[in-house]
Amino acid sequence: MKTIIKEDLVSDEVALRLYDKGIHILSDHTIIHERGSHALEYYKPTQSQLKKYLSQNYQIFVNTMPDLSVNEVYGFDVYVSGFNFPKKVVGFKRTEEEAYNKGFEEALKLISKIN
Repeated sequence: MKTIIKEDLVSDEVALRLYDKGIHILSDHTIIHERGSHALEYYKPTQSQLKKYLSQNYQIFVNTMPDLSVNEVYGFDVYVSGFNFPKKVVGFKRTEEEAYNKGFEEALKLISKIN
């Protein structure tokens, strides 16, 4: 029996922020968002695609670290780092998927400061 691993997509909020910044990462997934009187259709990349894009184009790295005990994972700390700024803890989330999305939101704020 083969194991199929499904990749997590970025959240709708992160995908919309990418669209607003003019960042288009080709993906098999799109989303339609109503804005005012018209609808926007934009790409919704996987978390690994966005992580790679941020590191290759902006030297911004988003990582997570589990907080755990002997028997349990409590959640995940989220870190954003880069060559031009120190590693920063940007939050704590219960799931790794939520943690990466929080990190991506913070990374996209940094892009505004870089550009």
